[in-house]
Amino acid sequence: MAWFRQWRVLAIAYSFATVVAIREVVVSRSREPVAWPSEEWSRMVEVVGVINPEEPDTRWLESMESRIDGGVDDFTLHLEESLASDIKHNEFLLQDYAQLMLDRGADYRIVNWAANRWRENHPFTSSTLRMELSTGITSDEER
Repeated sequence: MAWFRQWRVLAIAYSFATVVAIREVVVSRSREPVAWPSEEWSRMVEVVGVINPEEPDTRWLESMESRIDGGVDDFTLHLEESLASDIKHNEFLLQDYAQLMLDRGADYRIVNWAANRWRENHPFTSSTLRMELSTGITSDEER
């Protein structure tokens, strides 16, 4: 028991940390994840916005909140603010921006840049971009 006297503070700290860690695992597995869109999601975005207002991930969360509210301009603004920070780790942000540029019919160079940036930073993703195909030229105006 001489070793216990020498290391008792460390043993007590590790025991306490182990109990807290086990509790966190049990609590986290018993809750449902935050659904998008929901009131809980909106409250989460507000809290994150107060804690980390300038983080690129916060801007992305705010863009998703704008998407819920139907504000396409705000959605685009927040995405572009996030991209200005040269963010690379958020696959969803990069994919959302590439999809937005494709949906809006942006210049092919911008779409290619956005899609390449997403694919270069997340080469193993199984996600894809959606693209509507037209029926071809149907009138003289379109010609």
